Amino acid sequence: LQAIQFQAKLYVLQGNRAKAETLFDEMLQIDSSNLEILNEAAEFYHENRIFNKALLIYPKIIDHPQTSDWEAVDIY
Repeated sequence: LQAIQFQAKLYVLQGNRAKAETLFDEMLQIDSSNLEILNEAAEFYHENRIFNKALLIYPKIIDHPQTSDWEAVDIY
């Protein structure tokens, strides 16, 4: 999972949005309970205007037991 995460970040830096999106989708399929992955994926989708996918992740972040109050407010 860490290798996929690293590769996705590399694709983002290289400007390869399509490949990064595929890897973020894959990471979420592998582990949709990891708060770090949820936050990174939501940020990627939001920044790249893939709002339909970001909107699916936001409730998971808000309901996550490790999400702090300020993070939930920020998402709202």
